[in-house]
Amino acid sequence: MAELLPSAHPAEPMTLDHDLAAGPVAVACVSAAVGALGASVAWASGFGALSGWVPVILGGSAAIQLSCVALSRRHPQVGGQVSSALWLPSVVALMVATPFVPALALGALGLMFTLVMGSLTAPPGAWWWGPLTSVAWWLGLGLCGLSGPARDAVPLLLFPAVIFTGTAVLLAGITARLHHNEQALHAAMAALVTRSDEAVRADRAKSEFLASMSHELRTPLNAIIGYGDLILEGDAAGPDVRVDVDRITRAGRHLLALVNDVLDMARIESGRLELRAEPFSPAALLRDLRMVVEPLAAAGRDVLVWDVDGLPEVVVGDELRVRQVLLNLLGNACKFTSDGTVTLRATGSDGMWSVVVSDDGPGIDAETQSQLFVPFTQGRQRGLRAQGTGLGLAITRELVLRMGGTVSFQRTPGPGATFEVRLPS
Repeated sequence: MAELLPSAHPAEPMTLDHDLAAGPVAVACVSAAVGALGASVAWASGFGALSGWVPVILGGSAAIQLSCVALSRRHPQVGGQVSSALWLPSVVALMVATPFVPALALGALGLMFTLVMGSLTAPPGAWWWGPLTSVAWWLGLGLCGLSGPARDAVPLLLFPAVIFTGTAVLLAGITARLHHNEQALHAAMAALVTRSDEAVRADRAKSEFLASMSHELRTPLNAIIGYGDLILEGDAAGPDVRVDVDRITRAGRHLLALVNDVLDMARIESGRLELRAEPFSPAALLRDLRMVVEPLAAAGRDVLVWDVDGLPEVVVGDELRVRQVLLNLLGNACKFTSDGTVTLRATGSDGMWSVVVSDDGPGIDAETQSQLFVPFTQGRQRGLRAQGTGLGLAITRELVLRMGGTVSFQRTPGPGATFEVRLPS
């Protein structure tokens, strides 16, 4: 996780201006070009109601908008405003160059598009494109000339100006709210990245400190255990002293195991855990492991069942870490099983070899099953108080995953627990 968080730094954010400018300007350019082509065909076909100025106006507008497209890529807001400002006179010119009824339709549609494009590319909250398009509408109507029935419809013809102004105010509110939300989002992302960086630095500092303390923590414990073993091997100590020394060495080994778990987890989190890839015999590894586990099973009066069949002769991996994984699972099975059976079954197939460790102890409660591989999680067996740091299964999972394998807990009704480790050959 620590390795992934630094990549959470966002790239340079895309601004609202950039998002809203390029599209409308490109649409204006394409619309003008298509309109110029269609008008040219209609005029060449002898469509009498269409003036020859219409394709000229649309063609010139398309060329101007094309230059605005390039400008909007470099300067989005400027390009959008220039495009809208140049689109206004082209719409008025079209109104003048066409008959009165088509002029109304062309003018209303063209000015509404200009209003939308100008409002979206203007600074957030700007509403001046409402009055501008309204003035252009009235100017176009005046240049078209109002005669006959058209004069009676003047109040109705002024109504689009109200629509333009209302739409401009509405768009101004929307762009202001979008801009506010955009700024709030950028601020939240910046705060999140800052806190993530701080958490990553703190986590790395902790992990690097623990990983670098390996020698300082282990040396005194190894010295205590070594001196205790020397005393127990000699004949100078009396029975009472030997009992006390035996307790000291057992406690030292237990503490050393806890320290090793913490250091392994710290190395995993800091990315300093190194795995070797060397050939070894899984059968030989399991034979050695059985000699280590037999005293643990005997201490709990457990029957140890060892079933090894079909393993590959040689596999490539980290023998020491594989031993650690299997010993952790077998140790847990022996620790929580009394007067029962601890079983190991190993086999190989399809480029993988697997080891299944099971016991008929009290089993794992449902609450713990969902958090078996979470660091510092305890409460493993029903009715029994957990021991240790709660790191054993978490380390086991990380080691197996880093070796390209899988480890799983097989849920079965009733007592007992079964774990399976699969590793590549």
